[in-house]
Amino acid sequence: LERAGTQEEFIPGQLPSGGLVSVAAVAAAAGSSADPLMRDVKNYVCKRLDMTGLLDDDFGMELLVGGAIISLTLPVNQVVEKHWQQQQQRGSAATDTPMPIIFRLSGLDGE
Repeated sequence: LERAGTQEEFIPGQLPSGGLVSVAAVAAAAGSSADPLMRDVKNYVCKRLDMTGLLDDDFGMELLVGGAIISLTLPVNQVVEKHWQQQQQRGSAATDTPMPIIFRLSGLDGE
């Protein structure tokens, strides 16, 4: 998990482990053993950075994978398989590299 570089001044705090988070940790934080949704990733970030006002707001924070905004309703494993791994196969990177997720506040960059 990485904070958008243009928003470091606007998003407080630091994520534990330098932002390296497993799917299991997100699922546990969401209180589920099933495949977590990208919404659970957003909520994980919000809780860890004390941005609880965004927990119920699906439009306040965006998650990007490979430069594309990802729907919060998608399961994380589906994003890995259908988006990240396919993107890696088109490039030269190994398909087993961790999937970076960029988080940013919506509208702050003028998009």
